[in-house]
Amino acid sequence: KLAAADKAAKTAKTSASSTKSATQSNKTGGEYALYLAARESGGDPRTYVKNHYKEYGLTALPTEGAYKNWEKALKEPLGQTGMETFLRKVNISLSEDTLSATNAMVAKYWPSLTAAQRQKVAQVYEKYGKSYTYGR
Repeated sequence: KLAAADKAAKTAKTSASSTKSATQSNKTGGEYALYLAARESGGDPRTYVKNHYKEYGLTALPTEGAYKNWEKALKEPLGQTGMETFLRKVNISLSEDTLSATNAMVAKYWPSLTAAQRQKVAQVYEKYGKSYTYGR
């Protein structure tokens, strides 16, 4: 009984450690970068994710549902109200001279923006004498 309990404790500890590591990696954008690369690979994104997730700092294979949710969010650009709110946030952030925070916020939504929406974001940056380049 003691050996079985000891084995179960080690298994739980290993599982918790793996989950924690995967979560920490996701916070650095590893999962987002992986999905973006999978989408741009030209092949089956599920296969790309399966074959390359470790290269992006992930210790556990993301679920297929996570990729589908990410892809769905990219296909649904911000509506008019959402875009107005987003532009206000960008404007406020730039006015407070928090460029790195602004860039991080814009990077999160950039792939889902239409060309016209991207132009509006660029105009807000220009208002403050700045520019934005995705991926930098």
